Amino acid sequence: MAGELMKKKATIVGVSRSQEGLDRVADALNPLGGTWIGIPFDISRVEELPARIEQIERLAGSIDILINNAGREIYKNFQNYSTSEIQSVLNTN
Repeated sequence: MAGELMKKKATIVGVSRSQEGLDRVADALNPLGGTWIGIPFDISRVEELPARIEQIERLAGSIDILINNAGREIYKNFQNYSTSEIQSVLNTN
């Protein structure tokens, strides 16, 4: 989806906990012609969300489309999750 939008010269803001992941996406998308802005941010820090929105609007203008793909999974049987792991998954997802 991002690749098709970049081909149409869109500005895309990607938000992820992983700077490395943001850099990989930038490498793949930048040759397509749009503008990529990567912002590292952990969505579980919801109290910081207003500041990230302001940052995005300052860098890219108003937000026209939001594609929310945040999610967290712990790869073990659910009955083996700790209480803090369950809370972390629920907070993110």
